[in-house]
Amino acid sequence: MTDIGILGVGRVGTNLAGGLSAAGHHVTLGGRSPEDIAARTTGLVPRIAFADRLRLAPPRP
Repeated sequence: MTDIGILGVGRVGTNLAGGLSAAGHHVTLGGRSPEDIAARTTGLVPRIAFADRLRLAPPRP
């Protein structure tokens, strides 16, 4: 599926990420601080990546 990046981990961002991930998309969330991300994203689908934990990598084929 598609790689999607979402900036913002409020209600809209996390709900959007959960729905897109459940539909099979690869989702990366980004927020202002790691504390915001950790506090607001507990229980999300494990397929969602977090921008503060990523390293630069080549694009997926």
